[in-house]
Amino acid sequence: MERIQLNREVENYEAKKGKITAVRKGTTTIYVYARNGLTKSVKVKVK
Repeated sequence: MERIQLNREVENYEAKKGKITAVRKGTTTIYVYARNGLTKSVKVKVK
């Protein structure tokens, strides 16, 4: 994985563990960018 983009108001990313954790309620989209140029996004709703 090249990098990850997320909304820090809703979740937090621990690079060493590769773990995304919820910070508070909300809706967000997480974007992941691979070194080979592929991009994926996931919509997440934290209740």
